[in-house]
Amino acid sequence: PADVKVLVVDACRAGELTRRKGATPTTPFELDVQDRIDSQGLAIITSAAAGEDAQESEYLRGGVFTHHFLVGLQGAADTSGDRQVTLSEGYRYGFHQTILTTSRAPVLQHPSYAYELSGRDDLVLTRLESTDGAASIVLQDGGQYIIFDDSARDAEVVAELDVRQDTRLLLQPGDYRVRQRRPDRVLETVLTLDVGE
Repeated sequence: PADVKVLVVDACRAGELTRRKGATPTTPFELDVQDRIDSQGLAIITSAAAGEDAQESEYLRGGVFTHHFLVGLQGAADTSGDRQVTLSEGYRYGFHQTILTTSRAPVLQHPSYAYELSGRDDLVLTRLESTDGAASIVLQDGGQYIIFDDSARDAEVVAELDVRQDTRLLLQPGDYRVRQRRPDRVLETVLTLDVGE
């Protein structure tokens, strides 16, 4: 009975779902939404086109598209600078970053979508002003960044992203190593983030 349904699938050949076949309803579950959504309909986002494999990366510790889509929801996809990430911003960011990452592999991966939404505004998936239990960093210079969780045993990659100037990214409190790659050098800093910082 939900007004808006968003399905994100990271699986091989998942693009078949955007061809209006394959998905079936399952048992409903409750989701507590704090503000009113003025949209209705269904949005399906898949990590790969029909007939394509969804690539995974040991370096990213998971699916390539899922990594980039989630980093986008953390703030990297906020191209308008309004401190919100909409459905279209999130998809666009995930799409472009997946193409960029898989262009280094033998086969490209092309995320796909099917939207049947109505309403007045784009559907907001993330509001970045709320830092309840989170911290944030602002990457002031545009470029390529890799953020590592320094508290993890193997310095786990939290985010690999291309950003524009002044991109805010929400993170869990903890110790991080932030590396910016430039054509002529690599810059690095270590920082500790507390809740609300």
